Amino acid sequence: MTSIAHSMSALSPEQIGTVQAGTAQIKATQVRTYQAFGIALLIEMLVVAVMAMLLAHPPRMLPEYSKPVKLVIVNEPPPPKPVAEPKPMPPVPKPKPVVRHIIHPRPVVTPQPPKPDPIPPKVATPTVFTQPVPPPPAPPLPPQPAPSVDNTAAVKASYDDKIHAAVQAAVYYPRAAAAMNFSGRVRVEFHLLNSMASDAKVLVSSNLGMIDRAALRAVKTALYPAPPKELRDKDLTYQVWVEFALTPP
Repeated sequence: MTSIAHSMSALSPEQIGTVQAGTAQIKATQVRTYQAFGIALLIEMLVVAVMAMLLAHPPRMLPEYSKPVKLVIVNEPPPPKPVAEPKPMPPVPKPKPVVRHIIHPRPVVTPQPPKPDPIPPKVATPTVFTQPVPPPPAPPLPPQPAPSVDNTAAVKASYDDKIHAAVQAAVYYPRAAAAMNFSGRVRVEFHLLNSMASDAKVLVSSNLGMIDRAALRAVKTALYPAPPKELRDKDLTYQVWVEFALTPP
């Protein structure tokens, strides 16, 4: 060491720096060598650990799938037969209404006592010295008696029956309703002025559209009789039942 220190003192500063640099390079090389050795040792230990694990736990063998599998074909049972739906019960025919004809009593006319004949006035006989007297004026005609209320009601009741009969005679029974064996009636309201019907509408439906329309058609196409003189130029309102049945009501 004394000789080395003596030899270092004999060197120049540049030579001393060169020696120190070489010494540092050698130390760095040694450090890298140690590091590489340590890394290689660590990798070798990891490989050994993996091999040990593989030996301790061998991989499972996959099952064999080459064996034949028997297939059994099962015949499916036939589908069940469809259940027939029960036929709907035919509608119960409604009882036919009983038409009661109201007979109105005839008005009792009280006979009036005969009026006495008027006494003709005395006519003065004209003379040579008097002027002729003009004849007296004719007596006024007695007023005609107005129709009684009972008579008008009887006339209207008779005319109402004719109107109802005319509507019922114009009924056309739809074929579809006949095929369904349908029976029923419709309550219809309409106005009648001098045998002309208007503003027809259904008040009580039969619950079947074709029957309601047939009732309105019967009101419009019926041949109404001419009204009596007591009912002329009067807007009359009627509400009638229009009957629909396979046999005439």
